[in-house]
Amino acid sequence: MPGTIHVYILRCADGSYYVGSTEDLQNAHNTGQGAKYTFLRRPVQLVYSESYDSLVEAVVRERQLKRWSHAKKHALIVGDTVRLKQLSKRVEGAKPAYLLTRMTGAVIARNNVLIPISPFV
Repeated sequence: MPGTIHVYILRCADGSYYVGSTEDLQNAHNTGQGAKYTFLRRPVQLVYSESYDSLVEAVVRERQLKRWSHAKKHALIVGDTVRLKQLSKRVEGAKPAYLLTRMTGAVIARNNVLIPISPFV
């Protein structure tokens, strides 16, 4: 079982954001050892992180943040809760997003509830 898992956001040299997770926040993105995305956009700066004791919770949060718009990530980074709530309002007629993760063998609904699925379905 892993230790603390960190979900983090990096600001890249081109102004874009990169979301990732790791057990070691002292990662090597600036030395070229990280993701190809950040390798091409160095230097990068750590601008936000959250810690989780559960790998499943960290993966759920990472995938949630990866789906967010640049504006919504920025509001989270600067702590603008009013703007974050505005950007979080559901668009009329939008359907809930579901994601399937092979790691847990479960469908993870938007409200982060794990629903086990059978491989025989």
